[in-house]
Amino acid sequence: MSTCARIVASVMLSLLCLAATAQSSRELSLHDTLEMAMQRHGDGTSIQDVATSAWLAGLPSVGLTYLDSQEKFGTDETELSINLPIKSFATRRADNAMQQLALELDALNEEQRKLYFSGLLRDAAWAYRLADAKRRFVQKKRNVLQQLMEQQAALVEANAASSYTLLTLQKELVDTQLQEQSLLARARQSLNRFRALTGLGEIPANLAEGDGSSVEFQPENHPHLRALSAYRSQQEQLLAADRASSGDWDLSVVGKNIETAGFEEEQIGVSVELPLAFVDMDSHSNRAQYRQIQREYAMASEQLQQQLLTEWERVRIEYENLQARQRLLDQSADLTKRIADQVETLWNSRSIAPEIALRRLLDARDARSEQQLNMLQLQYTIAMLRQAAGESL
Repeated sequence: MSTCARIVASVMLSLLCLAATAQSSRELSLHDTLEMAMQRHGDGTSIQDVATSAWLAGLPSVGLTYLDSQEKFGTDETELSINLPIKSFATRRADNAMQQLALELDALNEEQRKLYFSGLLRDAAWAYRLADAKRRFVQKKRNVLQQLMEQQAALVEANAASSYTLLTLQKELVDTQLQEQSLLARARQSLNRFRALTGLGEIPANLAEGDGSSVEFQPENHPHLRALSAYRSQQEQLLAADRASSGDWDLSVVGKNIETAGFEEEQIGVSVELPLAFVDMDSHSNRAQYRQIQREYAMASEQLQQQLLTEWERVRIEYENLQARQRLLDQSADLTKRIADQVETLWNSRSIAPEIALRRLLDARDARSEQQLNMLQLQYTIAMLRQAAGESL
């Protein structure tokens, strides 16, 4: 295959991939868009791991000492030592606990990022879906008004009806067009937010997240509260590592040269300095910091839990209200349909005024639209209920 042919094939393959992506974007789930959003916006941290030692508490040091005697037959001494600060068993236990807490905090940070982006995606996707659904309903109403206005204009021109109904229809048509334009702008804004998050140009077709009756608020499972508890534990471990009983061990390897008149000696030895860990000595500062950590955690935990619970209760009450409203709207839609059927019969027999007939028919269409919009609002509230409970996509 020639170079030109390979280039053409590569371009065609790229175009086909783009077309496939655009075609399948509506077939994606919201969970798929969550993964795309998180990859698009990085991993949320730029912290690099620093190499640490399992045994050394710090950098080794070298000591050199030279003592020159001022006496004629005195002794000159030269000493070289290599000093190694060794972690105590208590420090190693604290390090292991800190390492486990660091892994736990990384996992909780990932859960919090998922919950954060889930909220953004849910809000943007459902804002678009609701605005677009309202726009489509308004558009259908505009088309009906347009047809009715044309029919009424023909009647007015034939002197078979007054111009009052025509003017009323014209005014309602303009109001409908204004509403449609506002909803179109709102839908575009929501779609732009979704595109900025995921890079996709379309909202997934299926946004439903099941039934809301099974969703429960469990504080012990919420990522925000779990992260707060893990951070408290990390602060406590930092204080534990700073206790006097966790002091480092000092190990020194010493080489010494002793030189006198007519005599020279080489000495090599080891020096070890250990803290007496069985003596429980803790500073007042350390204890005060520990109590401060406990107080701050208790206050922050109570405030955060109350905020989360308040939001959960607000969304739950809204969900129950929409459920009750849906039942009433179903009844209203059924009654409105029956009324519309009666109006059509009366209209055909010329037994009802045109203005009243048109209003009843438009009311019937509005009732059906409100019924379907409430169903969408109910699905959106289920998504927000899961968000308030700490459930990511």
